[in-house]
Order: sequence, then structure tokens, then C-alpha cells
Amino acid sequence: MRSYDLNGTIIYNGKSSVDLGVIVNKLPVIRKPKRKGSTTSIPGRSGALAREEGGFENYVQPYEISITDTQRGISAVSGDLAAWLLNTRGYIRLEDSFDPDVYRLARFAGPFDIEPLMEDDGKAVIEFDCQPQRYLRSGEKEIELTEELTTLFNPTAFAASPLIRVDIDASLYPEPEEAKEITEVELTWTLNMSIGNRNTRSDHVHRVYPVAGGTSQVSQQIDVEGYEKAVITTQCWWVFQIPGVRDTYYGDYSGTCYTFLDADGNPTTGVYDTQKMIKAEVAIPKSAKWLVINTAYHYSSNPYPVTPSVTLYPAPSSDEKPGDLTINGVSATVTFTDRSTIFLDCDAHDAYYADGSNANAAVEFAENGNPYATFPQLDPGENIITINGTGVSASIVPRWWVL
Repeated sequence: MRSYDLNGTIIYNGKSSVDLGVIVNKLPVIRKPKRKGSTTSIPGRSGALAREEGGFENYVQPYEISITDTQRGISAVSGDLAAWLLNTRGYIRLEDSFDPDVYRLARFAGPFDIEPLMEDDGKAVIEFDCQPQRYLRSGEKEIELTEELTTLFNPTAFAASPLIRVDIDASLYPEPEEAKEITEVELTWTLNMSIGNRNTRSDHVHRVYPVAGGTSQVSQQIDVEGYEKAVITTQCWWVFQIPGVRDTYYGDYSGTCYTFLDADGNPTTGVYDTQKMIKAEVAIPKSAKWLVINTAYHYSSNPYPVTPSVTLYPAPSSDEKPGDLTINGVSATVTFTDRSTIFLDCDAHDAYYADGSNANAAVEFAENGNPYATFPQLDPGENIITINGTGVSASIVPRWWVL
């Protein structure tokens, strides 16, 4: 049977009540939180309609304390007590000697009254506004995870929101390739009968109809892998005077179109036209391997196509190192760049680097059947954890809790 020291201590904000000449003179009331929710009475219906909101409400934990200081007196001690309790913001770690296996997160808003008993003695009741969880000290231990399938047992009846640290050994990755140079592509047109003229329907992805009448088309396929933007500059082509047929006239369309293909030759985008001396800045899809440029010309009047110019701009040098951590089917994909450690605070729904700066953009969450899932939890009982990625390691502070 556990024995309790009836003259107890409180540790709040890292400081003990004993250091202030204060003791807790009796076992405090044991409080449990209330479930969040409400009930509504409906006329003509027996009972009440319950509305569950999930979770638990805060509660107030009182402590009866005694103050004894024969050296300085009760007035000086009361000032130190006020500075200890009221000089804080937000929720602070609260511990006591009556339940040494757990700690709580609490805030002290005051006020409190000290009842003098003698010149050097007094008593008071101080009340802490506590969050509903009592966290187990055993849940503070950092547990190293491995790349093998791992099970982690939650000994409580409540799902825990852990603190996860994910690291990567960057030395296992090769040095990133240097970015490509800005490239002016020299186009050398040749007739491509597999694309053919406007009447050829076998490869409709690349067809374009710039004019009605006798036209032919030529095309060129450009390797765009490693580039992120293409600038395509076109110009209008001209139909000259045809003596004895009609007056001089001209067309103002370039008759040029482009599309992107993947490595297997499948389209990654639709077909787009460029017209009238346009300089089109085109984003290159990540899945694209080829840019196909197509142009048309009037073979009876202007037997040579007007060749557009293409400039390719490289994607920035990438030093990304992905890792994947999955807990009970909820996956967190972490992308490392120049920093090797990312923390996932599953309680605060926050990701940050070791220096405290924001890392949420480097983490993407997904759950089987639910692409909108976020930070994972550790359910009661066995939890299945896997780690994937070269050089990726992880540790977890489980934060077990009870009521």
C-alpha cells in the first residue's frame, strides 16, 4: 500500500514550494474532469438530448498550504509566493509529491488570500486551472525507432499525441547535381510524316489548323528533362501576292503549336497555339520528357516554315532527401533539404526545425482512404510504426496520459 507524506510539496514552473517556506498540509482533493458536451430538453419528449463535443474540460485543483518562516515573516513570504505563482503565462508544468508518477499542465490566475495565524505563520488555499490530462512520467522517455516494423504499446485507455523527432544522415546521399545552364535550343526543322499535314488524323495530339487551304506541317521534339520553364518566341508568316489571282495579302498567324510528352510519348498537357509575334513563357510539367513544337506553312506560296525560337530555363538544383514515417496507416512524408532534423508535435499540430523555425511546408500527411488526415496518434494498445528512406531515423516521446 502506498504511503503519502501529508506534508507535501508542489513543483510549479520548475520551483519547489519548500524553497519558499511553504508546505501542503493535507492530501489535496482528487479531481477528475468533465466531458465536453451539453444536453437539451425537447418539449414533449422524455429525458434530454445529449450533444457530445469530444474531449474533456479543464478543472480546478486546490491545495491547502501552510506558510512558516521565522526569519523573514509572513509578509515577505507572501510576496515571494505571489511572484512564484503569478509571474507566468500560459500552461506550466505542475507536479506534487502526492502523485509522483504524473504531472499536469496548469495555470495560476489568482487571486489567493493568506490568513495570518501568527506573526510568522499563515495558511491559504491556492487553486490551479488544470488541463484534463495527467501525463505519465514514463511517457516522457524518448524511444528510438528502427527501420524494421515496430510496435509500440500504449498502456492507457486514451490516444496519445506524441512528439516525434525525424533525422536524416545526409552523408549517405550523393552531392546534388549542378543545375543545367539556360539553353538556347537550335531548331532544325524536318518534315515529320508521322505527324503529317492537317488531314492526318492518326496523331491528333499534335495537329493544328492555322489556315484553310494547302498547308504542310513540320515538327521537332526537344528534350526538356531538368528544365522548369520554356520561352517560345514565334513570328507571323506571310502569304505573298499571287499574280493574276488576287491582290497582295498576308496572314498574321504563326501557325505554331506545342505540347508536352512524358518519357513514354504520352501527352502530359493539351495542345496550345502561339500567335502574332508572341513570346510565351511555358511552365514545363515535372512529368514531361519532351516538348513537341509544331508549325505549318503554305507550301505553294511560302515554301519554308518560319522557325520559332525556344529557350529552356533550368529547374533549381535540388538537394531534397525524402523520408517516410507511418503510424497505424497515417503517413508523414518529410522532405529534408539543408537541415537534418524535424520535430513533429502531434499535440500542437506543428512541425519545426531544431532551431524552432517553421517546418510545416516540409511535411505532408496522408492516411489510407483519407488524404486530409494530419498528425498521427498512438492508440490504446499496440501501435504499428514503420520508417522508410535512406539514412532516415526517428525517435518518439509518447506522452502517455490518464485522467
